[in-house]
Amino acid sequence: MPKIRDFSWGETKRRTGAQLKKMIIGSSLLTTHLHEEIRRLKNLVSRLDTEIDVKNRRIEFMEIKMTNLSTSLSIMKEERDQLNQACVELTTSLNRVTSLLKQAHPQDMRRMHGSMNENETLRRELRNRRIELAQQRKEIEKREAQLVVLSEEVEDMCKKLEEKDDELDSMINLNNTLIAKERISNHELQEARQVLIEGLDGFANIRSRPPVGIKRMGELNEKPFRDICIQKFSSKEWEIKSVGLCSLWQNKIQDPEWYPYKKVTIDKKLHECRQYFAVQEVINEDDEKLRELKDEWGEEVYDAVANASLEMNEYNTSGRYPVRELWNFKEGRQASLKEVME
Repeated sequence: MPKIRDFSWGETKRRTGAQLKKMIIGSSLLTTHLHEEIRRLKNLVSRLDTEIDVKNRRIEFMEIKMTNLSTSLSIMKEERDQLNQACVELTTSLNRVTSLLKQAHPQDMRRMHGSMNENETLRRELRNRRIELAQQRKEIEKREAQLVVLSEEVEDMCKKLEEKDDELDSMINLNNTLIAKERISNHELQEARQVLIEGLDGFANIRSRPPVGIKRMGELNEKPFRDICIQKFSSKEWEIKSVGLCSLWQNKIQDPEWYPYKKVTIDKKLHECRQYFAVQEVINEDDEKLRELKDEWGEEVYDAVANASLEMNEYNTSGRYPVRELWNFKEGRQASLKEVME
């Protein structure tokens, strides 16, 4: 009969530890560094976005101001052309009146005198128009100078905006690269956990279980079912009843149509000055099936079903079958790679 080789906990640690220690340490350091770089880049990208938004709003304001200035200049140029035309017409009219005065008959002198008064009024109006035109010309020149300055500022801001866009693109590319590296690092850590799970799986059912080992998340603890069946049934029936009852509720836990949970909001403290709210799924004590289970089979069986159901919902909510996980049995929580190596 072939001898069965005896693998101990120490032999498994030595066999897997040397292969994974470097991978775990390197991946942990890289993950920490990547998190810090990603946080720094996110802050920088947010600051650049804010600065770009401010400069875009200023450019829009300057463009509107340039449009208004251009419109005002066009209107003033049209008025200047109209005044020039009026000056030409008035000069022509004065020349014609002067010529008529020289040729007029004495009896028309009175009428001509009235025309001369009218012409004098027109000349005063012409002088006033010329003064207004000169003022408008100065205003046009002033606004043209402002328009040149604004154009230069807009051009300079456009160049700076292009530089910021290039810088932002570079930051986004670097951020995407770091995120990709973080995913690779997380994938390597998951592979390391899977290797450890495979190596430790043979120790899951030994009598002297180590403090850190493998637990099947979402799988019922059979002990409460055995204990209650021993109390309720005879020595010939209790074992069959226990197995059947445990199998029945394991199937219910794996049924995706059964949803014995409710969502609650919990208040979590981030540090001394900040806190945030999170939504968590917990067992719904008002679930009809769970109430019937508790009334018929007691608190311990109810707790076993509730705990296994929560584990299934957390670790494999889509597949709805038990999955293996590194577990710290002493503290009742998921074990870290460092704890397994130690």
